[in-house]
Amino acid sequence: MLLVDSAPQSRTLVRRILGSCGFSLAVEETESGPHALKLTRLAAYDVALIDLGLRGGGGGLELACQIREAAPGTPLVLMTGGDAATMAHASRHFGIDYVLRKPFFARDVDRVLYHVLGLRRPYLINATTEALPAQAASRSA
Repeated sequence: MLLVDSAPQSRTLVRRILGSCGFSLAVEETESGPHALKLTRLAAYDVALIDLGLRGGGGGLELACQIREAAPGTPLVLMTGGDAATMAHASRHFGIDYVLRKPFFARDVDRVLYHVLGLRRPYLINATTEALPAQAASRSA
């Protein structure tokens, strides 16, 4: 995962949250948009997590658009402290996969990662599997 945020304290907090989520993540972080773009040109990332309020170089949305061109297969997640619903609607036009509203928790990161990576959440699979025998038993009764 690529983490891009210009504030060191925010990167530390997000890294701590990522460490608590259900995924084992190798996180590379940077504070600068140009450096993030260089990194995406040098290596493939499963997800790019970008702060919308990134300072310098046009901000997080501009960086996301540049990464979309440089690495079209990389899912893009923007972090914002503002209105995530409005931002999510607007950012669909730019190829943003998800907008994550700050503050967020490990469970929110899990939900986002399952969504952008196209994975089914394990507890849904377990719930579906367990429900089938119970339904079959009630039909035969």
